Amino acid sequence: MFGLFTHPKPVGSRRPIAELSVAGKQQLIVGPGHVLTAEPLKIHPPANPPLTQNPARTPRLHFSVSYSLAEYRSFVQEHMAVVMAKRVAAKGKRSQGQSRLLRWLIGAVAGPAFLLKKRRMPVCEFTIDEHEILRKAADGHLVVPWSKVVAVHRYSQGYLVERDNGGIPIPYRCLSNEQLGVLNQLIDRRTGGSTSET
Repeated sequence: MFGLFTHPKPVGSRRPIAELSVAGKQQLIVGPGHVLTAEPLKIHPPANPPLTQNPARTPRLHFSVSYSLAEYRSFVQEHMAVVMAKRVAAKGKRSQGQSRLLRWLIGAVAGPAFLLKKRRMPVCEFTIDEHEILRKAADGHLVVPWSKVVAVHRYSQGYLVERDNGGIPIPYRCLSNEQLGVLNQLIDRRTGGSTSET
């Protein structure tokens, strides 16, 4: 009786059969509600932003000066002409004899004065920023805060920074175009744009 309900034997062999499968990669579709993440865009500021665009940044200029006699004489002559013109405007007309005497005195005094100055300070190292003008030389350091600057004159050879008891010549040739631009902005900011030209 029990032999009538025997289970049928499975058809085929139990040995593994090799299969071939093909995998396909579907393109990613961004649907509603999905967010793609990306690296943030890195924007690098310029190395030296203009002074007017970033007032908080204090530019600092470094350069050295070794004056020449012709350069020194030019500064002295042009500045003395400005000084004498102010005195004439305040007191009255100056005679031609006084003008000739002044030119002769400048020529006679500028040479020896330059030699003495050159011996004391053959090379001057300048550092200028928004706070002060620092000059280092063999005879010591000179620090002039911008608050002590009386005027800045733009002469043919360079700038002359005038203070109560003297002046500091800064030749154009010792500065690059970029440094000249920064110095011009510093002068305009610290003196209110009162640079005088001759």
